[in-house]
Amino acid sequence: MKDKIKASAVNFKPVFADKKANIEKIIYFMGEAARQGSDIVVLPELCLTGYDVFKEEGVTPWEKMNLCETVLGRSIRAVTEAAKKCGIYTVLGFGERYGEEFYNSAAFITSDGETGIYRKMHLFDREGLFFSAGSKPFTADTPWGRTAIGICYDTYNFPELLRYYACTGARLYLNPTAMALENESEGAKASFCGYYRSTLEYDVINTGMFIVSSNLCGIDKSSHFGGGSVVMGVGRGEFKRPFPVYYAGSIEDESEGIFTAELDLSMHNPRLFKPNPVTGDTAFKPELYIKLYEEIKK
Repeated sequence: MKDKIKASAVNFKPVFADKKANIEKIIYFMGEAARQGSDIVVLPELCLTGYDVFKEEGVTPWEKMNLCETVLGRSIRAVTEAAKKCGIYTVLGFGERYGEEFYNSAAFITSDGETGIYRKMHLFDREGLFFSAGSKPFTADTPWGRTAIGICYDTYNFPELLRYYACTGARLYLNPTAMALENESEGAKASFCGYYRSTLEYDVINTGMFIVSSNLCGIDKSSHFGGGSVVMGVGRGEFKRPFPVYYAGSIEDESEGIFTAELDLSMHNPRLFKPNPVTGDTAFKPELYIKLYEEIKK
């Protein structure tokens, strides 16, 4: 298992409802990541179409359905071919059609062209009016160890999912996201940055994983997306407590672009999920939490 990996996050400004234009941009960023020597590039949530197309009331359900495609669809096939050509792992968000259901999904495409799918488990706001919620976590065993995926709301509000991933041994967590400013009032950008920063930093501290988070940027149709794509993780220090380090990108940066850094995954620090070196006990107790949740359901 390799410890060193070069990872790229992307601030991506989608063209509303234009898959052809967005595929061209996606493939451009894949090539740019490969030129920078990156092993893996992560693109944002629903970057294939833009996010707003699935929440705008002026877009009909039929139009939304036609913008979705299966994992064997033309767009994912094009990205798969580009991944093989560039020799790079690629993650991107898209509206997925699976049977009669539609999902807010992320495709995980290897440099050999193998494809896995994560379907967003926790749908935000109006997303649930069109998409169905996924029900399964996603991990992939890569040359750099176990790698996990969550999408946006999954990452910021549901630590159970990230703790599950950390408990299974994941060292790298990939977060395609579409997080916007709440409005254009004074203080909205500061609110965005504060929330985004604090939740990601907590995830690093809580799980010890490295995170590649890629966000949309600019104005889609009505939403103002804040960018802030980052490559981050634990740092090396003299103390045992994990602390967050930003290796590439900036929470404040809204400009479209790519941010690349080399990570040493051997530094990941899943201390909550390891036996206490003094007592041999593990403080993390999923069997207890299951009982507590079952009591709530009663």
